[in-house]
Amino acid sequence: SVTTYSYGGKDYRVWANRKGYSCVVLPVGGRNKAFLMHRLIWEQAHGPIPPGHDVHHIDGDRANWQLDNLQLIERTAHQRMHRLARSTKNLVSREEQALAA
Repeated sequence: SVTTYSYGGKDYRVWANRKGYSCVVLPVGGRNKAFLMHRLIWEQAHGPIPPGHDVHHIDGDRANWQLDNLQLIERTAHQRMHRLARSTKNLVSREEQALAA
């Protein structure tokens, strides 16, 4: 994955936060500000993220902030999508445990 981000003629280190999202710290208005890479990249390409919307990682990899992996989606639909994915994952995990017993 990409480990630096170019901004204003300088390269800045990209790092993963506790939740696995890629982040970068950039100087803004004389102060350093942390940005989530997927949101920063989306906004550079498409403008501000509308209220009530999230930027979704199509491949599920929070560290993959390439533009072709990002999709704007309504927050409620996004939450529902991830809730369903978690419940399906948990269901499969319980079935695997039962088969292993």
